[in-house]
Parts: sequence; structure tokens; C-alpha cells
Amino acid sequence: MNTTLAASIAVGVALVWSVIATLRFPGFVATNTLRDNLWRRYLDKVYPNYVATDPNDRTGADRLVSYAERIIDRQINKARGILPFNSIVIAAFGFERGQIDQSLTVLKNVDVRFMLVLAMALLALSSLLCLVLMLVRYGPLASYAVFAAEVQSTIHLVRQRSVVLEVAIICSIVALVVGALMIGLIEL
Repeated sequence: MNTTLAASIAVGVALVWSVIATLRFPGFVATNTLRDNLWRRYLDKVYPNYVATDPNDRTGADRLVSYAERIIDRQINKARGILPFNSIVIAAFGFERGQIDQSLTVLKNVDVRFMLVLAMALLALSSLLCLVLMLVRYGPLASYAVFAAEVQSTIHLVRQRSVVLEVAIICSIVALVVGALMIGLIEL
């Protein structure tokens, strides 16, 4: 196996795994079904039926939006956990890369230093994706005019952020495995 093949396999695994993982997320129609089910659960009505003057409808809609926003908060907390993890692993891989004896740089036709840099690049990509999740998003102001539109945009935001978070986690896992394998090759 050579370095190009090993790098291609690592990146290919990350890409294929990301695509397969994100395929299990609900599509547009399923996301709308989720929205409809949540609307029915919190307002006991069919989406988008809502009476602005009914205190029960207002309370139910507020609870529904709060529920969706709590999901977004959990996603941000997961991203906040991934960021320091990635930083620690990048530092460890960087340290290991600097400690590699020149005679051990290429093992089994694989450039270990390059593969560690590739692993660090995947970790950096994962961190970048996590930072993207931290961006503030208000959405169109018209979506705040009625609860139905706000619920629609918030539920779709949850789905979009779920996909980004899933890809970030997969990049971290693949990078960790690649880096651990390279360090294992050196230590053998």
C-alpha cells in the first residue's frame, strides 16, 4: 500500500460514511411529517391551524418552538464538546509527528507523517463544521410573523444542523482511527 492509496481510502471512507449517515436523516417530506406530528402533539390541531387569540394555541406553539430550540442547543453543546477533543488530538498528532525518527517516516510504503497531517486536516475540517453550527441564524423575518412559519423554519434548521454535526463527528472518528493506526505503525 502506498501513501496515495492510504490517503484516498481514508478520505473515501469519510465521504462514503458521511453520505450513508446523512441518508438516514428525514428528507423534506419526512421533515414536514415530523413538523405536522409535533404540531399535533403541542397544539392538538392539524398544521398550520392556529388561532392567535386562543391562549392555549399560543402556549402550545411557544412550547413547540422551545422544544425545537432545545434540540438546537443540544447540537451546539455537542459541537462544543467536539472542539476541545479535536484540539487535543491535533496537538497529540502534531507532537507525535515531530517525534518520528526519520528512518521510520515511511513504513510499508506509507508516509506516516503525511497521514498524520491528513488526520489533523480531517480534525480541522470537523472543527470548522462545528464552528459553522455556532453561527447565529435568524432566518427570514417573515418567518416570525406566525408560529406556523417559525416552526417550519426551526424544524428544517434542526435537520440541516443535524447533517452538519453528523459529518463533523464522522470526520473526527476517521481522523482518530487514521492517526492511531499511523502511531501504531511507528510503535511496532
